[in-house]
Amino acid sequence: MVMVVDFEASNFQNLSKATNNQNLAAFDETLAAAGYQKTDLYTMASWIGRYIDTNASNKGWLAQWPSNPSGDAIQVPMRGNGPVTTGSPANHRILM
Repeated sequence: MVMVVDFEASNFQNLSKATNNQNLAAFDETLAAAGYQKTDLYTMASWIGRYIDTNASNKGWLAQWPSNPSGDAIQVPMRGNGPVTTGSPANHRILM
């Protein structure tokens, strides 16, 4: 089982990147102590390096929305498995 922290709330922008990174590490440590060894980070691609960094436990599951959406597909490149595309009117891309 993978436990994922959803790092998208606008109030995270008011904290320093160092504080956000410390909070992510605390998330990992707390869940590890509870027996959850697999964690990850879900956030916007534009926030990596600006508001938070990835770490050894959290390589990042990144949402990237196109500036000018078109088409009707969600493209989901899976780590090591190549892209998978499914139809949807959502017009967004999820990078993993």
